[in-house]
Amino acid sequence: TSSNINFLLILKIMISYLKGRIALKGDKYLILEVNGIGFEVFLSENNLKRLDNSVAVALFTYLDVGEKKFSLYGFLSREELELFKIIKSVPGIGSKASLEICSAASPEEIKKSIKEGSDQVFKGVPGIGPKKIRKIMAQLAVNIKDFSREIETKKKKKPIVDQEALAALLNLGFKKQEAEAALLEVPKEIKDLKEKIKIALKFLQR
Repeated sequence: TSSNINFLLILKIMISYLKGRIALKGDKYLILEVNGIGFEVFLSENNLKRLDNSVAVALFTYLDVGEKKFSLYGFLSREELELFKIIKSVPGIGSKASLEICSAASPEEIKKSIKEGSDQVFKGVPGIGPKKIRKIMAQLAVNIKDFSREIETKKKKKPIVDQEALAALLNLGFKKQEAEAALLEVPKEIKDLKEKIKIALKFLQR
């Protein structure tokens, strides 16, 4: 019904970013606890290995609405998510395959490979043969200008965090992405460096 369709669209828009602690990590997914609610999120093997269970995790997400179930896919960067969407638009490429492909290399590396006509970054991805690789490369070649422009636009719009506070958090052993995400949670009216670090640490230690 139309009401069900509207609900799904609202749900898809709402679950676009999650931040919380890892309650459980599997081979292909994790359970992310956000305000007491556990979300099952599928990630690539490479990204799962990069995540530390002891610190807060921030993920950009894509909700895949199927006939029988919903699946939530997570990414460590917005660029990776946008690349996932482009690859998923290729006929015959599902969400799980798209997840592995877009995580085989960075968006910039994949963009460079497409421009050079090289398929090396796609080789070795499970379930993706030469024929599908050609389809993916053709689709990306069509979209690569828009994709590149979008990446650059998003980079320019990326909020700037306090570099001194960021350096302090990095010296404490936190990863750059996690530290930046925590500092973005600090209210703008907080100007004192020590107070910024103190508030950011509260988010990182959740």
